[in-house]
Amino acid sequence: MIDYAAVWDEQHRAKTWGAYPNEYVVRFVMQRWGHVEARDRWSFLDVGCGNGAVTWFLAREGFRVRGVDVSPTAIKRLGDRLVADHLKARVALQVADIARSPLQASTFDCAIDVCCLQHLEPEDLESALVGIRKAPRPRGCVLSITARNRSATSGSQFRRISSWLSGVWCYGRDNRRT
Repeated sequence: MIDYAAVWDEQHRAKTWGAYPNEYVVRFVMQRWGHVEARDRWSFLDVGCGNGAVTWFLAREGFRVRGVDVSPTAIKRLGDRLVADHLKARVALQVADIARSPLQASTFDCAIDVCCLQHLEPEDLESALVGIRKAPRPRGCVLSITARNRSATSGSQFRRISSWLSGVWCYGRDNRRT
């Protein structure tokens, strides 16, 4: 069993990741919710939020967000950024392992995963996917962006993620929706 907390905390201590979200996240969110006026009525789950580019973007746009990551270092950095940008009131942060911390069903309008799920071992991935599929409210959605490549491991992870999340938006690195 992999100690994800130790692995990812070390990664986040060694490197500060990007400050801005993936362009597909921005496009996805703004196509669906860019026109709504009362954005604080909409809630998002940022799965494996890391340093929080997606969480920060969503909060800045006026949405409510829960950012979950296994790394205390990443959550601390994100919390500091949100305070500095006066966005903390819209965000709940949680240090948790998405594969081992149950999510409450029908809690969010959208769950977003940017390259988190692809790093889980198969048994942990299935556990995480069960929770993520239950997290959105009725008529809610899940966006999963996966760094799809030709290696056997990541290719099989991508296929596993796409099949478990069938009927939701799942992008590979080649930007094709599955």
